Formats: sequence, structure tokens, C-alpha cells
Amino acid sequence: MEKIEFNLIDEPWIRVNRLDGEREMVSLKDALLRAHEFSGLAGEMPTQDVAILRTLLAVTMTVFYRVNEVGEPAPLETEDDALERWDALWANRIFPPQPLIDYLNKWHERFWLFHPERPFMQAISAANGTDCGTPKLIGEISESGSKPRLFACRAGEGKEKIPYDEAARWLLSLNGFDDAALKPHIPKDQREATITVAWLGKLGLVYAKGETLFETLMLNLTLLKDGREPWPEPTPDWELEEPRSLELRKIPLPAEPAALYTFHPRLILLKRAKGFVTGYSILCGDTFDGQNAFTEQMTVWRYVPAKKEQAAYFYPLAHFADRQMWRDIGVFYNTSETSKRPGVVEWICTLQEKGIISSDDIIQFVRVGNRYDISMKSCVTDVITSNLLFHSSLLKKMNDAWRNRIMDELGKCEEMAFRVGLLAGNLYVAGGGSTSNTSGPADLAKEQWYFYLSEPFTQWLMSIDPEKDDIDVKTEEWHQQLKKIAFSLGDELVFDAPPKALFGRTVNVKSGSKIKQQHYSAPEALAWFKAFLFKTYPKKEENYMAFDGMVVANLTSDFSQKL
Repeated sequence: MEKIEFNLIDEPWIRVNRLDGEREMVSLKDALLRAHEFSGLAGEMPTQDVAILRTLLAVTMTVFYRVNEVGEPAPLETEDDALERWDALWANRIFPPQPLIDYLNKWHERFWLFHPERPFMQAISAANGTDCGTPKLIGEISESGSKPRLFACRAGEGKEKIPYDEAARWLLSLNGFDDAALKPHIPKDQREATITVAWLGKLGLVYAKGETLFETLMLNLTLLKDGREPWPEPTPDWELEEPRSLELRKIPLPAEPAALYTFHPRLILLKRAKGFVTGYSILCGDTFDGQNAFTEQMTVWRYVPAKKEQAAYFYPLAHFADRQMWRDIGVFYNTSETSKRPGVVEWICTLQEKGIISSDDIIQFVRVGNRYDISMKSCVTDVITSNLLFHSSLLKKMNDAWRNRIMDELGKCEEMAFRVGLLAGNLYVAGGGSTSNTSGPADLAKEQWYFYLSEPFTQWLMSIDPEKDDIDVKTEEWHQQLKKIAFSLGDELVFDAPPKALFGRTVNVKSGSKIKQQHYSAPEALAWFKAFLFKTYPKKEENYMAFDGMVVANLTSDFSQKL
């Protein structure tokens, strides 16, 4: 009989940052009981952290759906029950220890990392699956046997074997974010689904982050379905009578978050030798239809319009690696029929509307995701992570005017991005480039534009207090910043253009069915750009002339030096 080893309730395996800035390794029990002492999780990767966060949420959801803040049995039956329970926990600023200790003691046997029958979040049946080494388990490397990383961040023994604590962290990450490189091990007629990336890899993951791990857990502890009614009885994986064991099984959408946060997109079995994990075996596990999968509380949604025999539906929308989070702030604001906000956002809105949490605070949302290779999704090419802070009262319904104004400003930023790209393209043509090949310089200029806007816009957004600020004054404040950025980038693009762009050239361009001659030069390109800028952001005449003179003077001086 194999030796039972490493119980996750007692053994330190979760990496956290303390409030004093020091890093510490704690057990699952301590991560919850001392959550108020930590600023957050501090694993090897943000994807790993979110997988562990969901496991901690599954525990807290299950415990406090059944007992109240003092450990008395009190199942949640109504909306008021759930809100009162959450309010009582939040007011304590610390998780009551006894309910958690009692629950973890009860299920202690199911949290062994190595167990002959029920290893934690693993499946004995996976022994018949694909064998992989630790380089594939370690998310920082994610290296298959046939595709070694050219510049791996580890080498030698640190790559080939890892301690139990690290293996436990990567186990949860792999279960949630594994790529689609697996091969089936059962005949076609026994497969209920096809192999895709694991569930978390399909999501545009978003969660709320507090000042402590306790606050982060609480802000994401969505005790109500759609903010209106309690979920069904929580059933996390470790409470199931029979462990998951079937390959490529299609299951119904889990009915509540605890079950969803601990289901098995992958069936995994860790291998060990002399106190280290040396590899694992894996099969593709459970999957379900992602359409309208609203049990998921931590994702951005994409609206898919109705077709002939298909009703409209929502589907998780993965993050774009090259798109900053502030450009997608609409996912937090939009409430139309063709949009759906992440469940955690709706939950925070509910808490605000009920007066349970203050709307005077700055709130932080974090996005996390993997980017997979486009063709086969057989490997991870990039990890996406960023955060966005803004005044939480912007989420309140009464502040529609502010939200609409912010969305209008984002729309203008998109229009200006097009004009920046057009400026770069016109300068390219003026300097001798082809009119049919301007997309390269235009796209590069757009990237510069969004990069330059990123920090100023997020700082401006964070500075808005809808209860105190005048909307027009605050908007004008942003316009002043944006115009300075636009002028600076316009100067930069003009200065980087070839010297002959100053005088330019005349080229034939197609206009409808006709061919006409068009002259391109740096001064003309800059004038077109500035005309649109001042049309979009009107300014007093004297300031306009001041800016105009400055740019023209700089243009003349710069080209004189180059010539």
C-alpha cells in the first residue's frame, strides 16, 4: 500500500505575501484563518494564484452556506439570509475560526496530496493516461517532451523534480489552464466530448482584489445567484461519494460555484520518488457546454446574436493579450440586453445597493488569462495579467451619466487611434512608401498611442469621485491631458519620418472608380491630424493658436536639423 503523504490542510504549500511585505508559506487552514494578515497570494504565476483562490472560495462558500458566523447550523434559504450572512462576516474583518476548523477536520482525509484511493484533486484512473514530466507540470516552463523550451527558466534537478508544496500549486493550475495537446485514450464511440483547453483557459478571468486576502475572498464570495436567490447546496469535489474517473465525459453545468471551482477538466495523478514529485499522468476529464454558463462568476462574456435555429446566447470571452484592461472598462459598466457583466461585478453592485459595503472606496479588479497558440492551442504562448482601479460608486445605477461619459471618452480614444494610424500611414507615403502598404506603420503608431494613454487614463479614472466631482470639469481635465499626449506623439512621428517627407510627393490614389492625384507631405499629414483633434476636442481660440504655433515651430526646427 502506498504511503499517505502531505495533507494540504496542515502542511504549508500556499505562498502568500504578509502585510509587512514578507513572503510566507502557509497551509490551507492558515490561509483562511489568517487571511486578514496577508495582502494576497504570491505563487509562481498569476494563473496559479487564481486557481488557488477558487479553491479557497470553494471552502468558504461551502462552510458559510451551511453555518452562520458563530458556527450554528443555518442554511441560506432567502436573499436576506445570504446578505445578512455576508454582512456579518465582512463586519468581523476576519473569518470566524471554529466553523472552518470543524469543516476541515471533518474532511481531513480528502485533502491528502498522496492517497491510495482519494488523492486531493486527482484521479487514480489517470494512471492509464499520458505520462508527462515535471517540466510540463511547472507552469513557468510548460514544456512537453517533444517541444523543449529553448530558454527555460529552470535547469537540472530543479526542472526534473519539485517538492510536494510546489507540485500542489501546479496541480490546481494545470487542472484549470491545461492546453489542448492531449490525445484521447478511449475509442471514438465512448467519447462524449472533444479535447479543448481546460475551463479556466477559455475564460476572460476577472476577480475583485481587496487590501487583504480576507477582503479578496469576501468580495468574490458571491452568495447569491444573479444577486437575487441563493445557490443550490454547495458540493465541492472532495465531498463527492465517488471520485471523478471517466475520460472525456460531458456533464451538466455545475449548479453552484463550489462545484464549478473544483470540477475536473483534467484527470491527473502525480508521481513521486524520494520526497519529490517527478511527473504525472493525465487524461481529459469533464467538460460542459459554455453557452450561458452563468454559474461562472469570474469571466467576461461575449454576446452571440440569434441565428436561424439558434437563440442568442452568451459565451466566455477570453482576454486579448495586446489589449489593455482600461480599454475594456465597458464590461464593468454595460447593462444592456446584449451585454452581461461578470458575476463578481454584479455581486459588488448588489452589496452597494443594499448598503452593505461603502461606495466611497477605490475598488480594484484584476484580469488573468493564458494565451495559447492560435492553430492547435497545444501550448501556452503568453500569460495575461493586469489590474484596473476606479471609484466603486461608478458601478451604482445612479451614476449612469458618469459611466456614459467615460464610455464616450473611450470611443473618442478609439477614433483618435485611427487618426494616429492615419498620420503614420500618410507620413510613410510622404517619405516614399506605397499607399497600399501603410498598415505596418499605422498599427505600430496605434500601439504607441494606447501605450502613452494607458497610465494617464487609468490615473484619471481612479481620480473620479462621482459624488463630488463636476462631470464637465473632470472631462475637460482629461481632454487637456489627451491633447498634450496627441501633440507629443504627432511630433514624434513627424520627427521620425524621412527628411524627404517634409516636401512630400504626389501619388495616384483610387477614389471610387476613378484615379486621382494626391499630394502627401509631413506638414499636410500633421495638419489633417490636428484638424480632427481639434474637431473632436474643441478648445479656446487662443490656446489653439498657442498649440498650433508650437507644433509648427518644432516641425520646422526638427527638419532643418535633419536636412
